[in-house]
Formats: sequence, C-alpha cells, structure tokens
Amino acid sequence: MQDERKGPRIPEDGGISEDGIVRHYNRERRLEKASPEVRWLSRQYGAKRPGILGSLLATGPLRFMFFALLLFMAAGALLSFLAGREDSGILGGSLYKLAAFRFGDSVYITVTRTARDEEAYRGPLRLSAYLDGTPSASGDFAAGSEAKEEYRLTAPSPETVRKLSVRVDAGGLSLELSAPVK
Repeated sequence: MQDERKGPRIPEDGGISEDGIVRHYNRERRLEKASPEVRWLSRQYGAKRPGILGSLLATGPLRFMFFALLLFMAAGALLSFLAGREDSGILGGSLYKLAAFRFGDSVYITVTRTARDEEAYRGPLRLSAYLDGTPSASGDFAAGSEAKEEYRLTAPSPETVRKLSVRVDAGGLSLELSAPVK
C-alpha cells in the first residue's frame, strides 16, 4: 500500500538494509543530523515570499534606507510647495502668470492677468522683460475690468536664451516673474 504522500514508499525498517545501505531517501532523518541553519532553510522551502515591501524592509539597513528615502521625498515636496512657483505671482489682487517661447530670432512673451476678487487693481501696467538678465523689451498696458486678460511682448534674441524675467509694475507695486524659454 502506498503512503498518502507523493514519492516512493519507505519500508517499515526505515529504508536501511541488513548490510547498512540506505535504500530510500528520508528527508526528516537527514534533517535530524543537519545544522540549525539548514533546518531553518528547509522550513523556508515552499513558504510564501515576502513581496516587494517585505523585501525592502527585511533588514535594519534596508529599513533605514527606505525611510530615509521617504523622508527626502517628503522634504522635497514640502520645499517645492513652500517655495512656490517663479512663473506666477499675486499683485494688487490679481494673479499674473508668465509664459514664453522662442521662434526664429525672437522670444514671444505672454503675461496673463486673472482678477481674484472685485477689488483687483485696475489701471496702468508696465511690463519689462529681461533675457538672461539683459533688458530686452518693455510695454505699457492697462488692466481693465475683464476677469482675465493677456499682455504680449516680443523681444529680439538672435542667440539662444535660457531664462526670461519679467517685472510687472502696477500702482506703485512690483512683481518679478521668471520662466524658462521653451
């Protein structure tokens, strides 16, 4: 009669013949004589693997690196949130946003003004553009009663520029915006 387990049937005498030769492999008997490390490894055979998170947290140094990485990511996100964006800002109750792109030998600049409330500044505006720190273009505009307005400037630039700065002067206040030229 065959055993319930798969594999060959082990005889009643434990698989040892009269002359002392082992005829069948017996895992349990082999593990009795093995070291504790080998027995532990044998128990791990067929066990569920820990998964990616378990592997990342398997040892102390791995846990330290994982949590240090999480801390750096959180600090970077917080700093980027607190620093704000350079291409937009609020002045006189209006949000100003800067965009620029290069075409041919010119840089086309757009400043969008969005009124945030009813008491937003209305009146004369002066926009001054600087390409890589060099004054390039300026224009006088008027902030009207529209909720959203766009002001456009064109600055000649025969050479490639990396950064554009625009100064917005409105009602005695000023705002510096900067953006990369695309």
